[in-house]
Amino acid sequence: MRRSIVIIAWVILLVFSRANEPLLHAQPVRDRVLGDLQISVEEGYAVIKVGFNFPVRYVRHFPIDSGKELRVKLSPISVGAVDQDALSERESIRPSTGDLPVLLEVAYEGDMPGGPFLTLLFQQEREYLVAQGSDFRSLIIVIGLPGEETSPSTSEQGAE
Repeated sequence: MRRSIVIIAWVILLVFSRANEPLLHAQPVRDRVLGDLQISVEEGYAVIKVGFNFPVRYVRHFPIDSGKELRVKLSPISVGAVDQDALSERESIRPSTGDLPVLLEVAYEGDMPGGPFLTLLFQQEREYLVAQGSDFRSLIIVIGLPGEETSPSTSEQGAE
């Protein structure tokens, strides 16, 4: 009698522990570091959100305030076994010309010494701000647009 109660308890425990698991599991994105690229244009500046397929930490960027090329040092936080090979590769996203003409390319460079880096290439020198996304799966870059007096750091002051 006691043995059957223990067996029933184990079956119930097994059933309830599996009840919270989803029935379908999505396949991981293999061999890709970059997820998506979102661009929103506001008056005087643009916001670029670069998504990653696993959590990354923003370490630093260079040049600090402005440049034609922005290089951001990254540190992967948690990378699954299927994504390990992608860490040492290079991949890029080219935005469509209608999205933001001043942005030529966004590239993940895992093959660079001292990397990995995220590199953004602009048509001409741009002022920018760089920040870690709150989800640790994205970086946010705010750039000043050409022909505008407003830079990303002074856009709110110019509105007064």
